[in-house]
Amino acid sequence: MDSPRQGNLTGNPRKVKDTAVELYTVSTLWKNHRDEGIELIRQITELKLQWLEEKAKRQELENQMQLLCDKLETTYYKLEKLVQKLDILTSHMEGMAKLEEYQEKNKIGRFANIDESNTSHMFLTWPTRRFYDACQQIQSCYKEEIEAKKIIAENVAHSTTKDDLVFYMSAWGHDPFITDRCCLLLESFLCETGHR
Repeated sequence: MDSPRQGNLTGNPRKVKDTAVELYTVSTLWKNHRDEGIELIRQITELKLQWLEEKAKRQELENQMQLLCDKLETTYYKLEKLVQKLDILTSHMEGMAKLEEYQEKNKIGRFANIDESNTSHMFLTWPTRRFYDACQQIQSCYKEEIEAKKIIAENVAHSTTKDDLVFYMSAWGHDPFITDRCCLLLESFLCETGHR
């Protein structure tokens, strides 16, 4: 098996390799911000439970809770920016895949659909289209997850039971829409481009 392209890459190979690094960076930042959110939700949960039990200190608790909710909202927006970054990366990968398909069509003199067997591999085994498909699937997982995070961020402070509060904290930390397949695609992307 050939090793991934090395040295000073240019053009599409350089862009794909850079995209792999950016995808990994997004994934790492996501985990960090998710963990920040878990801690904030834990603190909100503690204050909310006190609020439900102690009627005398409610105003003070509400002020503290508002500060934590503001921080959670900021954390949510950080996650949302990461999803926007994924949108941009996916768009760039789509453009590269379409350009390569166009060039392949003209090079081989046909105007039929290009499949993977007709395209050259950029690194080990994946053609550009496969990098785009992986990027698109990763983006889709994070888009679904950010929607869940939005609902949690909007509702956690309005919960009235301990069970609801614990559920929100668990749901925030679990990332149910960022599946094992999504993580495998990211790892495959990194391996394919020689980062692993």
